Amino acid sequence: MEHGSVRIVLTSADGREVVLASLGVGEFFGELALFDGTTGPADVIVHDDCSLLRLKREHVLVFLRTHPHTAEQLLAVLSRRLRETDTLVYDTTFRDVPSRLARTVLKLAASHGRREPDGIVLGRRLT
Repeated sequence: MEHGSVRIVLTSADGREVVLASLGVGEFFGELALFDGTTGPADVIVHDDCSLLRLKREHVLVFLRTHPHTAEQLLAVLSRRLRETDTLVYDTTFRDVPSRLARTVLKLAASHGRREPDGIVLGRRLT
């Protein structure tokens, strides 16, 4: 993403959402489709105006074959995202609502917070 921000969400039939990720400048999404050639169940919701780059599967695969260091970095990002999803499943299954809320607020403060004299301020509107 060149500029802007998006949320990656799963939406139930009755409209409930679970946010898998909030992404901004320099981050990417849709990488699983590059490798298996199929689409997944998640939706991308734009927060604000975005400028996105689209990559063709065949170009990415050729590039990764000739640049193994990039492939290693991509695997590290995918591993981190899988761990985050594992944590989400664990929290949803085994933690109560106050614990999940506290973990979510701490995560948002770390990723999107701005330190000010009175504490940390989240500069984005949340639902």
